[in-house]
Parts: sequence; C-alpha cells; structure tokens
Amino acid sequence: SSKSKMDFLAHMSHEIRTPLTTIMGIAEILARRASSFGDKERTLIKSLVTSSSTLKELINDVLDFSKIDSGEITLEKNPVQIAHLMGEIISIMTVQAVEKNLEFKVEHEGLDELVFEGDQTRLRQILINLVGNAIKFTQHGSVRVICTLTDLNITESAAILNIRVIDTGIGVPPQYQD
Repeated sequence: SSKSKMDFLAHMSHEIRTPLTTIMGIAEILARRASSFGDKERTLIKSLVTSSSTLKELINDVLDFSKIDSGEITLEKNPVQIAHLMGEIISIMTVQAVEKNLEFKVEHEGLDELVFEGDQTRLRQILINLVGNAIKFTQHGSVRVICTLTDLNITESAAILNIRVIDTGIGVPPQYQD
C-alpha cells in the first residue's frame, strides 16, 4: 500500500511539474519585462511568480508525506527574514482577500532587520494554510497577521517569534480549539 501510494505521488508530481515549469517560465519572462507594465500588472506578475514557486514547493512537499508516515521528516534550520517571509504571504494571499472585499493586514514592525533560524518553507506553508482558512471562513471584516517577540534574551541573541492570525470570521467551535 505504501509503495503504491509513493508511486502514485511520484507520477502525479511529475505530471503536475511539466505544465508548472511552463507557467514558471512565462512568469519569469513577464517579471523581466515588468518595468514596461503598470503598477497593478507588476503586482499581479509578482504574485504569479511567488505563487508558482510556492506551488512547486508544495508539490515537493507532497512527496514528503511518505517521510512523515515513516517518521523521517526533518525540519530545516536556515536563516529566515521575517520581512521577506511576510512579503511572500502578502503577495500570495492579498488577491483572495481583495476578491472577498476583506481588509488584509500583516504587522511585523520592528522585526524587519531580524533574522531567525527555522524552516521557512514549512513556516510559509503553515501561514498560507492559516491565512487561507481565515479568508475562506470570513465573510466580512478583516484578516490580520501579527508578528511579535517574546522571551527576548539579548546576551544569547535569542527570542521567540509569535505569529498570530486573527480574523472576524466564524471562529473555531470550542470542542475543536484544543
């Protein structure tokens, strides 16, 4: 069963990657010519480049399911710039929020110059899922992503980064909150 699942995932990821490579190539061509477009078009091109790159990473992550099943998944420890990560989230998720006429705000003031250690791909994936669900289940109002620091230890150059996704949607029923 496990081998069949892996064979299926490998085949599907290959089949999806072929058209995605074309989409990414077109997005890169448009990005190189972005200066000849207006602000709105440049924003859309940036979103296309970011979204197609994220989709490629998600396809790669699908293959990690077998690693998760066998306990072989490992988180990366790489530098993560919060300003860059939040810029990607804004680029990817703003279109969905605008389509639903929701206010979408990301707050990370004072953290732009800080670099954290972590797995940016997994963190981005989690945030896209959380923000996507917040937008999906919010009919009116807003979705906010708020980044703050706690347990700041200057001598060890360490802190805990807290990221909250707050929305005016229906919420999570109490029996599922834990």
